[in-house]
Amino acid sequence: MLGLLVTHTIMEEERFILAPPQALAAWLRLSVCCARRENGGKLVGAQAFPPILWARMCGLRREDVDAAILGQLAYWAGEDLDVYGYDRTRESDYKSKREAGKARVKRYREKRDHDGTDDASN
Repeated sequence: MLGLLVTHTIMEEERFILAPPQALAAWLRLSVCCARRENGGKLVGAQAFPPILWARMCGLRREDVDAAILGQLAYWAGEDLDVYGYDRTRESDYKSKREAGKARVKRYREKRDHDGTDDASN
């Protein structure tokens, strides 16, 4: 996704209000990392990630991830890390709109090519 929307309603939840700054920062980085990868807020196999992968992928240290977990802003689901509050619906909508846009462009190009109105300057 191109961006991440954080609503005030999630930030007003008790777990966010009580979370220490390190946990909040880690949650934000994890959320951005997931949005960039469009993975539904789940980092598959993250339990086994080496430190260099955490740093390169999310800009975090494992200690930061552990702080998010202690703050209940992320949690382990087996070997996978789930980011609390990640907006899966928004991600799904974004993917649907992107695919619909691609389909519209494809139809436009096919119609343009079929009608013989192809402009060589494009």
